[in-house]
Amino acid sequence: MGFRIINKDNLNIDRAIYQFSRFVDKDDLLPELEIEFLPENKDYYSLKPVSAINNYCFYSADNGYLFSLEGIFLHLNSDFTHAGVYCPDDMSSSQQFYISYILMLAYKYTMIANGGFIIHASTAVFGSDCICFCGLSGAGKSTQTSLWEKHLKTWSMNYDQPCILRHGSEYLVHGSPWSGKEHMFRNCFSPLKAIVFVQQSPVNSVERLTKAEAFSLLYLNNYVYPISENCEQKYTENIHSVTEHTPVYRLNCTISEDAVEVLYKALYKNDYHKEKKVVNMTYSTKTCFEMKNIAGDFLLIPRGNSAIDYSAVLVLNETGAFLWREMRTPVTISDLVKKLVDKFSPSVEQAQTDVERFIDKMLENELIDVHE
Repeated sequence: MGFRIINKDNLNIDRAIYQFSRFVDKDDLLPELEIEFLPENKDYYSLKPVSAINNYCFYSADNGYLFSLEGIFLHLNSDFTHAGVYCPDDMSSSQQFYISYILMLAYKYTMIANGGFIIHASTAVFGSDCICFCGLSGAGKSTQTSLWEKHLKTWSMNYDQPCILRHGSEYLVHGSPWSGKEHMFRNCFSPLKAIVFVQQSPVNSVERLTKAEAFSLLYLNNYVYPISENCEQKYTENIHSVTEHTPVYRLNCTISEDAVEVLYKALYKNDYHKEKKVVNMTYSTKTCFEMKNIAGDFLLIPRGNSAIDYSAVLVLNETGAFLWREMRTPVTISDLVKKLVDKFSPSVEQAQTDVERFIDKMLENELIDVHE
């Protein structure tokens, strides 16, 4: 599922679609949107818009929905599975840039139709949990994400427009092709732990919002122009469902580690400094072992005097071999999870499980060193 791009070979649009490349032929979590690039339709230029929001214009259309942005027209079919993008013959570099934005709008409707929405947020992945930092531009969403990365070794799957979608009884946060100036296009997902609205303040404090307050903030901060009555109803239902299942907080904060500690305690009810010590532990491979690729198998072979203490060699699979190579220098579990996701694109939850099992196995066999 995810994004499927067709009819692009004869158009100069590589710059416009490069961020979609990691989301083509995806797993079955993201709803599919087929993107077809088509020649310019000059008849559209004579149409009068029904309404205009910011730089987007919306038109009446048969068998779907038609809207435009800076001379780029897009037709979205009625079941939100196909987007036809009409590209001008003499498309400028700025118009190539706008293709990404008009496709983001189209995919917002696809997400809504499938029970989710695209949230304006910066993400921090802690263990297998994902925290979404929301707020107005300049409120400090990315700053708080960076503070969590610095002090609790978290990492981000997206800094601007991740997807929130329902999967069974839980909500997930999924990377998307739109991530602001950081260009963080990670093709992965993680369970949604909490949504946090950031507000700058001279004093750090956190409060859990009521469901009514949470609904109001989420609805307004992620509002999408309703192209139909059903679309507006679905958007309202999706926002309401998330607030029923997910805690939403307001974080009044400074740019400091204290802001991280205050929110961590509210979310996890644990000793922050004890947790910080654990997540900052690093692991490295023992230098007395060497990995050899023998007929497609990866073997850990003891060298020198250390061979006397071991009665067998250990066989690693491809994932284990990758992790072993990444541990030649001290590295945290969080860093290994991030590297594994970037390399093989598993879910964050699966990557966390795989890394922890690998570390446990290596410790059990005394093959790695632990550093504080």
